[in-house]
Amino acid sequence: SSSKIFFDGYLPKSKQTVRMQRAVKSTAQVTRLGSQNGRGCPRALLFESSRVSSVDAFKHGRLETKPFEAPSFLVPAIIETLRGSAKYGPLVDVVPGEADGFCAELVAKSGGIVITSDSDLLVHDLGRGSVALLRDIYQNADDVLCAAVYQPHQIFDELGLSGGKSDVCRFA
Repeated sequence: SSSKIFFDGYLPKSKQTVRMQRAVKSTAQVTRLGSQNGRGCPRALLFESSRVSSVDAFKHGRLETKPFEAPSFLVPAIIETLRGSAKYGPLVDVVPGEADGFCAELVAKSGGIVITSDSDLLVHDLGRGSVALLRDIYQNADDVLCAAVYQPHQIFDELGLSGGKSDVCRFA
């Protein structure tokens, strides 16, 4: 099987400042949430009040609630949990640096879909591969998981771009 679950490994020192800023912001958000809600997490943050029926990729305007930064301990906890699974453990790979290139290479070679939170994957050579963003996954009225799926090769074709390095940089 060509299925893999890639995670970023040790990132370059140049990314340290951004990571620290995210960790501080995440901690402040959780602290503020706890201090403002002594009786527990507000239900509105846990459950959507209405079922989403589709993805609006061009949604505009302000969100009703500001999204939280992922807590800094979340990804290591997910990796540890997946590695402990007989089904998913063998698929987990923590790669050196960022996982984008590893995901792109695998999907370009084997086909398929990269499911990610990183839209940077749209500017990699994925061959006939596709990208689904985690934020675009939803459950429809029939309880089926659905997602908007983006195909970089099709996007390039429709924009009249060759997919060459200069076109990819312009698109990015």
